[in-house]
Amino acid sequence: MSHAPDIQQILDDEHLRILSICYCVYGAFTALLAFIPGIYVVLGIVFISVGRWGDRHAPPAFLGWILIIVGLTAMAFMGILAALKAYTGWCITRRKNAAFIQVTAAICCLGIPWGTVLGIFTFIVLSRPSVKRQFKNIVSQPMPAP
Repeated sequence: MSHAPDIQQILDDEHLRILSICYCVYGAFTALLAFIPGIYVVLGIVFISVGRWGDRHAPPAFLGWILIIVGLTAMAFMGILAALKAYTGWCITRRKNAAFIQVTAAICCLGIPWGTVLGIFTFIVLSRPSVKRQFKNIVSQPMPAP
């Protein structure tokens, strides 16, 4: 006799699949936006270069270095956020690290409006008892012998 999956299981799987896709897309979008602070890096290089050309109206070189540091820091921060979001999508697919997923969802809530929507829906889906069981079943399964 065939055991058909129940509707709740199908809905949970579909919602988790959608969340996983959304986190991967949001991570890719964040990675793309991480290049925007590169404008500060380029501007900082220009400030330093103009000062070396002997222009007496050039801004001080330390302003160029500040712009470079700010730009690189922002790029690194956004790159880390992009990696976290992409890894969260992978964790949702594998039903691993529920606590990590919730922390990333909380961080995403700061990204108004899309990140907030994604974070809230993540909390709603992960709070379901049937979804919690899916994450616990992965952890409780024994590792296969090598």
